[in-house]
Amino acid sequence: QTGLTRESVMWDLVRQFGVEHSKTYIRWLERAIEIVQAEIEDLAT
Repeated sequence: QTGLTRESVMWDLVRQFGVEHSKTYIRWLERAIEIVQAEIEDLAT
């Protein structure tokens, strides 16, 4: 299993940074993904 799933990425973060830091980072990451997806949709139209 080499594929990066969302869960494996999250557990790597938790192991490295601890739960609280990881929650903040995951929220930031999800926001960044939303922004990128919105920009891609704008470009596609």
